[in-house]
Amino acid sequence: MIQFKDLKFKKHSVVPNAVQATLELKDGSWVSIVGGPAGCGLYGNGKTSFEMMSSRTNQKGEVRGWLSIKQINDHLRYIQKNPLKTK
Repeated sequence: MIQFKDLKFKKHSVVPNAVQATLELKDGSWVSIVGGPAGCGLYGNGKTSFEMMSSRTNQKGEVRGWLSIKQINDHLRYIQKNPLKTK
């Protein structure tokens, strides 16, 4: 099971000094996790708190901000234990 520690963070493609990681699962679900320094416009510091968008929970394009690593692990666990049903 993939956990936060398994994510590969890279430099954010748009926001200077910020980080980003993405994950796509076999069922087509995806998660984007970002964070950066104060004032950069992201809802997480990129070290202990993060902003997350997921195809499974943010149907309106909304992000969840200031999430802890535990909260992200909880979401990753949920989407892996409850895959989308494919036709």
